[in-house]
Amino acid sequence: MRIYFPMDKRSFAEMIESKDSLEKIRAASSTVLGRPVRVCAKLEAAAASSAAAASSSQELRAQFEQDPMVKSMMQRFGGRISEVRRG
Repeated sequence: MRIYFPMDKRSFAEMIESKDSLEKIRAASSTVLGRPVRVCAKLEAAAASSAAAASSSQELRAQFEQDPMVKSMMQRFGGRISEVRRG
């Protein structure tokens, strides 16, 4: 899972990159998806534009959007889910 931040929120991306933060996000994501997940934080300038999402991606996105931990992180850091795909 890649978590993208706008350039003006670079400090949030750097906070997320700490080992403890990444581990908490990884654990929550793995619980929601029921499988191991890799997590990294990126700045939007580095994000590539994506093609239309497949139905499985839309289902994953819906799961993440409804998860209380994800909602909390998005509200706290001003984030958004830009792309969800199976790795």
